[in-house]
Formats: sequence, structure tokens, C-alpha cells
Amino acid sequence: MSQSAFNFPKLQNFLYEDFVFLPENSGAVKILESFFAQKDFSSSKLQSLIIKGEKASGKTHLLHIFAQENSAKFLEKSEINKENLVKILQKNQFYILENIDEIKDDELLFHLINSAFEAKAFIIFTLQNFDKFKLKDLLSRLRNIFTCEIKSLEESSIKPLAANYLARRQIKLS
Repeated sequence: MSQSAFNFPKLQNFLYEDFVFLPENSGAVKILESFFAQKDFSSSKLQSLIIKGEKASGKTHLLHIFAQENSAKFLEKSEINKENLVKILQKNQFYILENIDEIKDDELLFHLINSAFEAKAFIIFTLQNFDKFKLKDLLSRLRNIFTCEIKSLEESSIKPLAANYLARRQIKLS
């Protein structure tokens, strides 16, 4: 079964009231609530997390909501290199790196995971699938990180999603 996707324009502001909480994303919401409730890396149960889901599944919107509430920093792929990994990560801070399956340098990603652990920094990754990674050590490390998947939309979820989209644009349908 393929994911149903609407051609919605990209949002500039990711607002809580614009996010539609659905059964398909409820697991991710709960795990993110638990993840961000942690304050001390040393006593935490989840030091890193992977949110898996198809393109346009709501990963970015959901993470922006939590990032705003918890002062998490989004990392840009272009700012990451082996020399600055320890410098950019701060103890007990939350970081998010999206679409890690688009990163071509497996070794750099492997070093980022290790550096986050050394810095005692919390980190969340997003991806669509694990198939693109070739470095066995990286794949092993990623498979040991708790992964929560945002499922593809069920037909019953399309109506509330569309209703929310239309309501935000003040469009009424009879």
C-alpha cells in the first residue's frame, strides 16, 4: 500500500495548532513526549531516537513543535564535519538531524552518533529507510537506536487532515 500525499504548500511556521494528531502519528508523539521529558543524559533511558516515516508523513512538523517547546536545535548537514562534532554538541541539550538517509558519508554519521554520546547530548534522527547505509558499524549502531515509525495514512485519517487544511485557509465545504 502506498502513502496518500496531498500537494500542500510547504509551511513556513510549524505551529502546534496546525498539526493533526492522528492514530498514525500517536506513537511518535508519545515517545517524543517521553524523550524530551529527560533532563539528564547520564540517567536517561533514551539518549538518541530515530523517527522513521515516508516523505510528507509529518516528521518535520512534529519535530518543530517539540523543538520549540524544548529548545532543541536542528543541525544542518552542511555544518557537520569530523573536526567540529564535539564542539557543536553540548551536554544535556537536544539536537535534531533530519533525513540522515540522504547523507552520503556513512563514516561522518557514525562519528556524529559517537560524538553525541561522548558529549552527553540527546539526538533525534529522521529517515525514510535504513537501506542506504553501507557501513556495517553505522548500520549496527542505527539499529540499536530506538526507532518509532509514523505510519502511512489510513483512509479514515484523510478526512480530518483535509478538514484541518481547509479550515486553516477558511474554506468551507458543504
